[in-house]
Amino acid sequence: MILKNIKIIFRELFKNKAINGINIVGLAIGIAAILIISQYIRFENSYDSFLNNNERIHRVVFYRHYTTGLDKSVGNNYMVGQIAMENIPEIENFLRCKKSTQFLQVKEEIFKEVRVFFADSSFFDLFSYPVISGSKPDFLRAPNVAVITESTARKYFGNENPVGKTIYRVNPGKTPLLVQGVVKDVPPNSHIKFDMVISLSSLINPSYCYTCNNTNTYFLLREGSDPEVISAKITDLAIQFLESKGLKLDFPIEYHLQNIRDIHLHSNYRFEHEINGNYIYQMALLIIALFILLSAWLNYSNIYESLLKKKIRSFGIRKINGASWQSFIKDFITETLVTGFISLVLAYLLLSVSFPALKNYLRLDYSLEWALDFQIILYSFIAIIFISVVVGISMSLRFVKISPVLLVQNKIQNINHKKPKNLVLVIQFSIAIFLIASTFVAIKQIHYMQGSALSMNMDQVLTVKRPVDGKYNAAQKQFEESIKQIPGITETTYSTVTPGEKNGWVKGGIAIKGNDKLSDQLYQSNVAPEFFDFFQVKLLAGRSFLPDETNWEGGSRHIILNKQAALALGASNYTDLLGKTLIDSDNGNDMGEIVGVVDGYFQNSLDQEVVPTIFNPDQFGYFLFLKIRGENPVELISTVKTEYQKYFKDSYFEYFFLDDFFNAQYQSHIQFNRCFILFSFMAIIISVLSLLGVVIMGSAARTKEIGIRKVNGARTWEILSLLNKDFMKGVVFSILIATPIAYYAMNKWLENFAYKTELSWWIFALAGLLALGIALLTVSWQSWRAATRNPVESLRYE
Repeated sequence: MILKNIKIIFRELFKNKAINGINIVGLAIGIAAILIISQYIRFENSYDSFLNNNERIHRVVFYRHYTTGLDKSVGNNYMVGQIAMENIPEIENFLRCKKSTQFLQVKEEIFKEVRVFFADSSFFDLFSYPVISGSKPDFLRAPNVAVITESTARKYFGNENPVGKTIYRVNPGKTPLLVQGVVKDVPPNSHIKFDMVISLSSLINPSYCYTCNNTNTYFLLREGSDPEVISAKITDLAIQFLESKGLKLDFPIEYHLQNIRDIHLHSNYRFEHEINGNYIYQMALLIIALFILLSAWLNYSNIYESLLKKKIRSFGIRKINGASWQSFIKDFITETLVTGFISLVLAYLLLSVSFPALKNYLRLDYSLEWALDFQIILYSFIAIIFISVVVGISMSLRFVKISPVLLVQNKIQNINHKKPKNLVLVIQFSIAIFLIASTFVAIKQIHYMQGSALSMNMDQVLTVKRPVDGKYNAAQKQFEESIKQIPGITETTYSTVTPGEKNGWVKGGIAIKGNDKLSDQLYQSNVAPEFFDFFQVKLLAGRSFLPDETNWEGGSRHIILNKQAALALGASNYTDLLGKTLIDSDNGNDMGEIVGVVDGYFQNSLDQEVVPTIFNPDQFGYFLFLKIRGENPVELISTVKTEYQKYFKDSYFEYFFLDDFFNAQYQSHIQFNRCFILFSFMAIIISVLSLLGVVIMGSAARTKEIGIRKVNGARTWEILSLLNKDFMKGVVFSILIATPIAYYAMNKWLENFAYKTELSWWIFALAGLLALGIALLTVSWQSWRAATRNPVESLRYE
């Protein structure tokens, strides 16, 4: 009996191919949207869940309460972990590590590795990465030893066993590293992504700064330990240690513990290993996906309800012949299950076919195997069964209490009432218009941060990084003179930190000499004398540095502040600061005389406030910036590389374009915007399909009416107006609903940015006009077919 019903259902589906196709495709798109986002959210929330004891592994976060605000950093001094381990019994183990970019020489080839960690020997005890070869108890227990991943081993040694082989850290120098073992590649859902781990003891030397906050610290707590209690103990121990070293604390400090599972989505501190996820963005995308699914389901219900009109008489006949209400429920559930499962299968087919493009476009880290996980497939099938049963029962119950005579006479008007259909269209187009307007705002904001708000000029700037060792200073000067002779290079400058890179040189306790000390957090950077002229940074007061100025070779010292540093030091008039001297209150040393104040230099992305910074003049820098011109940058880079290798022999030529490097900071915003674009496209398709389905059904229901009107002299445009006006009213009403909601939502979103664009009226007008135009084209196409049909054929209809 069930097979017979299924055959009948498929016969009905093919009988109304166009309408049922619209119905199934619309629902499949909605399901695909939910699948994409649910998989993405599942992946983001799975970070570090594969580690053993992940609920007991915590990272240390360092809080510093400055008068200008709270600074949160995951950088800690070398000793805090060891002291806590020795004095707090609730701590079972601890780990120190730091991320670094290293240049490795294997045989005659040099590799640049950006995912290298220096770590204690407890690294593979806390983090349970599977070991392929080597003795795990011996890992990282001596200086200059390393453990590499499986793919790194394959890259360096092919099919050879790498354990016991030697590679070299170079650029500068040449330090041997003994490969102790190989571990499996790090899963993409790990906040610590590495290709190589080198023993932390390899960095220890007489000049190592044990009190600098340059390592990350992790603790493995014992079962039942309270992280808050342990955090307070760590804070007390750290204060005692710093005071014992003669370091005065002029501002409160705290240490807090953060569970490793919370790192990826709930932290954005200084010195993170990578750009973390955004929990708020995830929730926003989930809500949007649910709205798209709602739009698709309304489309499905709306068209399904319209198709019932053709079956009303058959329902009445079946009731007269004694059909039970249970048979109606069974038939309706079977029908909704069949169409639901077809939509689900189609959704998975769409996802499978489009996943490579989606992965590239949305910058997803997981594979198709993750997206097609059995658990998700099972849950989706259960959801389809549940929804189909609910819809089937609700639809069937509408006919149980109705007289079969009324069904046979087709006098059930509420089935075909136009107001519910128009309401569905209003909801669908409201969702589409909201997404379109939000997409336009997001695009405008990203372009604003990358363009008009960025007052410094980073266009066509090639950045070359030289070795940091001071022995290369003379080579830098020779290299600069050499490349200035290359056609296509117009200007050069340098600094110790590049725009777009986190500046780790930060200090509190700096004040104007003679004034009370301010516990402000001020950053510092060494720059070339012509640095500000090169980037076209505006000078608010005073002068730029002189060509031969430096603060590091004795003699008088001069400094330039950015506007934020001037305000942090209490200046109301920038010129009042000129000629005054800054002092480091911790040691009493003069830092330099203030000779200028600048505005418009951005160290980091424009979604955050510019940090107060002190600039020192220097004659050398680690990052060299070359202003280039010409139409063949590849050839120019090759020429620069040739010159570089003349002066920095045996050093890796590392370069990048500054604007690309700087804009990489907007990765999460760009990904969020691309999701908006994708979902806007999905919402538009669903709305168009829904509108097309309603128009087709409406035109079919009024076929005879259109024929009579044409016989009586109605013009084509009058019939078009008759068929279109109700739908256009619905779209206009959608614009009125979606616009204020989109304005409010985007205004709240923009509050997260330090530099934000304006919410221009034309954005919402354009979104509304685009939706109106799409709706008009959709309706007019089908209405034109109905309006131009031969009236004789129309009158013969049915």
